[in-house]
Amino acid sequence: MALSAIKNSPHRIHSMSLIHQKLYNSENISTINMPNYIKELVEYLRESFSLEQRIHFDVKIDPLELDVAHAVPLGLILNEAITNSI
Repeated sequence: MALSAIKNSPHRIHSMSLIHQKLYNSENISTINMPNYIKELVEYLRESFSLEQRIHFDVKIDPLELDVAHAVPLGLILNEAITNSI
């Protein structure tokens, strides 16, 4: 169990770093464009698990802007849900 947690920690760290990267590259530094963030997170996880075309992700997200205080926990939850699904 501990080994699994250690193996998955880079994914958690990356999910948070994506949020900060979005902030720094955005004109609006107070909110995150969640559809773009989630699509990048899904693509990152697909690549990190070397899934290529074995699993298809159908990502449909309504426009949503969240502040960092809400985006980080949601990013971590999504990371866990997607990772567990994979």
